[in-house]
Amino acid sequence: FFAGLQAETKWQIGYGPRKAGSHSLDMPILEPNAPENSFELIPTPQGLLFKTTHPDIVLLNDQSQGSVLLKHGDVIRIHDTKIEVGFSP
Repeated sequence: FFAGLQAETKWQIGYGPRKAGSHSLDMPILEPNAPENSFELIPTPQGLLFKTTHPDIVLLNDQSQGSVLLKHGDVIRIHDTKIEVGFSP
């Protein structure tokens, strides 16, 4: 996280699928008015899939995207919260 209430928080995710959102115990999003289930991270043979049912609120690289494979440097935005995606070797 590099902006918002959770700025400077770092998550290391080693397995999936995982869900993030305001009601998630696994990956809680503290942003006010964030959706209950903001987005999912789903491993696929092609890479890590970002999926949201709220593409009007949860943006990827400031664009509305329902689902897309994540790349290093992508930014997930929920209102004022911004999360930069990174991958470890």
